[in-house]
Amino acid sequence: MKKQEIISLLNKNHNFHLTFKVICFESALLLDKYDSYLNKNNIKHIVIKDIENSYDLLKQAYDNNIRNVICLSNIAFLLYQVVVLDNDNVSTIKPIIPVYYLSKDNKIIQKIKTRCHQLDNKFFGFKDKETLFIEIDKKIA
Repeated sequence: MKKQEIISLLNKNHNFHLTFKVICFESALLLDKYDSYLNKNNIKHIVIKDIENSYDLLKQAYDNNIRNVICLSNIAFLLYQVVVLDNDNVSTIKPIIPVYYLSKDNKIIQKIKTRCHQLDNKFFGFKDKETLFIEIDKKIA
């Protein structure tokens, strides 16, 4: 399915996707590590990495009362609670949505901060994955 087809289906089904708590990751590697963390802690969630089967996964999650969704940044039709960055791709940053970043490179951090200031976003930096994951859990709790 293409993005427009999925949006059309969601509109026809009363936009049920707005009930989810969505965490957007820029990096597939970091998403996989967070997925493992959630599995280890027995937190029910779904993972969406590509647009092709995203509607089916969302519908299945809605029907099974799963409210936590983690996805990659290419799934742009969802309403994110938090955007998680670990590289300098700031195109994922949207107005009002908080940004969590995991980086030790000052150039990347400065680029993220500059973009967040332009959009008047809140941003939070983390030094390690465990602290980041705990903070994300607080956000979706």
